[in-house]
Amino acid sequence: MAVAVPERSVRDMAAALCEFEGVKCLWRVVAAFATYALIRVLPVVAAVTVAIVSVNGPVAKASVSAVVALAVDALGKGLRVRFPWKAVLANRLATFEAMNPTTQVPVRVRAADEDVAGKHFAARGSIP
Repeated sequence: MAVAVPERSVRDMAAALCEFEGVKCLWRVVAAFATYALIRVLPVVAAVTVAIVSVNGPVAKASVSAVVALAVDALGKGLRVRFPWKAVLANRLATFEAMNPTTQVPVRVRAADEDVAGKHFAARGSIP
């Protein structure tokens, strides 16, 4: 399930998840940090690998290594745009914040109270 990553910070999403699940959701924060670190470190690792391989190696091996490093760098830049470290938290948070039709309870409102109820629901941002 792909969820559009919200403009909320990772800290806000983690706090909201802790309200729903408690501390058992904190592994997702660690996974988000690991994803963030992997994306940031991947181009550096590729550059170091190229430097080690091309020190005394043949030209063809160095050229292939440079192409691999450029491909890894392009992949890292593409992933940074999509914010996958936020998606780790946003996907789980969406399961709690999404409307679930099975939990909605129909309520009958008298005609005299219809205006008051409409104003109440409008103020909360939900539609009955």
